[in-house]
Amino acid sequence: MNDLFDCLNSKCLYSFNPKMCALSEERSSQFQFLNEAKTIYENIRLVKPNTKYGYHLPCFDGLVWSINSITMLYLQQKNLQFNYLLTPRLNQNFLENTFAVFRQRGGYNPNPTARTFRSTFSIQAKNNLFKASELSNCESDMDSNLLAPTSDSDSLLSNVNNSDSDSDSSSTLDDDDKSFTNPNDNLEGENCEISLEMCSNAYFAGYLRKSCFDHFKCFKCSKEIDSISCFLKKPIETLINFVKNAQIILKKLVEQKPHRKNIASFIISFLFAN
Repeated sequence: MNDLFDCLNSKCLYSFNPKMCALSEERSSQFQFLNEAKTIYENIRLVKPNTKYGYHLPCFDGLVWSINSITMLYLQQKNLQFNYLLTPRLNQNFLENTFAVFRQRGGYNPNPTARTFRSTFSIQAKNNLFKASELSNCESDMDSNLLAPTSDSDSLLSNVNNSDSDSDSSSTLDDDDKSFTNPNDNLEGENCEISLEMCSNAYFAGYLRKSCFDHFKCFKCSKEIDSISCFLKKPIETLINFVKNAQIILKKLVEQKPHRKNIASFIISFLFAN
């Protein structure tokens, strides 16, 4: 019973307990266990019959339905090119909490009508969709990037320069201001697109460089940054590529062999070999 609950409540991609890993074909023992549990609960009988249900309780049928539904859901997701399935939000606790929100909307209403449920579900879905993430200290990433290169950037800069030249008060810009006026100066190419993943990789690479420098006090590491004085110290492209390649290796190893050891040594040997 404990193994079945662990298998139907998997919260992470891999774990020391194979039953608590996400459902995946890489761990065929999970589906074998689910089929065995399904057979047991289909044929289980009480020693003494219940006055209302006889020898077979409805809860056993519920477990069989849960196993069938999760297995069918995984097969459907597999056809959509998803490699694994996490099951914690499919259990009773999360569903009860969700429906409790619907019943409490607009006051206590234990038996909402279909119309009330539909409107309440729509409101709750919209609130969750436009809600800012609680795991970050900023708004949702739905705004346009002011520093991203666009086709109108040159015309925009020319309009700004013209408006400045026509003004009565003349002012001069220092070197720092000039480096900020043109957003394309600090980009690798004119048509490159800055994604959130690129920013995260660069940020983590900078953190990795600082940690290594603070630990080893390497003079060479102190030069492994771009010479830009008015922004955060950006790591060089080699270190950013190191982070990207390490993520690719981790993704392959974790999804295929989650219990494999010596992942760090494998990453080092692979990267230095190439």
